[in-house]
Amino acid sequence: AMYCLKQFLIEEKAEKKLVKRVSKIISDTNFAKLFDEKVGLFSIGLNVESNKLYDSYYDLLATEARQTSLIAIAKRDVSAKHFRNLSRLFTEHKGNVGLVSWGGTTFEYMLPNINIPSYNCTLLNDACRFAMYSNIEYARKNSVPFGISESGFSVKDLHGNYQYKTFGVPWLGLKRGLEKSLVVSPYSTALFLQID
Repeated sequence: AMYCLKQFLIEEKAEKKLVKRVSKIISDTNFAKLFDEKVGLFSIGLNVESNKLYDSYYDLLATEARQTSLIAIAKRDVSAKHFRNLSRLFTEHKGNVGLVSWGGTTFEYMLPNINIPSYNCTLLNDACRFAMYSNIEYARKNSVPFGISESGFSVKDLHGNYQYKTFGVPWLGLKRGLEKSLVVSPYSTALFLQID
């Protein structure tokens, strides 16, 4: 987000002080602090009380984790060989093949394409196309518009706030129970405009 903000400020000819502040935040951010050298992956976070990384990892290529990985590699916070550690698990549906994500969501597949170029005839581009095909197929099966992803939904907490959770295509995601609920989010449909 800070890289996008910096580029926006430059394009809008914002005060150089402001651009410098954002640049400093970028340079001071050290992704290596969340990197587990033994596993070669980013932890999902740091337990502040114990000052230890959680032993769960962002490990799937077909998720927004690849964005963090590429930025950390570009900053030289981690080695480029880390990118090979991102899992490339495949799934199949009616003879079509693509990569698995955690939640089978549009967000996971498509968000990185907003600021990372996607190239035809590559594994990631094919994975995104498979995600779009899967969204359309699953939506058709359920008689709803396509665009299934993380979203707020019509359950409120004690304070009246809408809840937020993962909604995905069951055969795309490792998460269990995706077939139990379905929410279509318009932003998800719009994300697919990047590839079709």
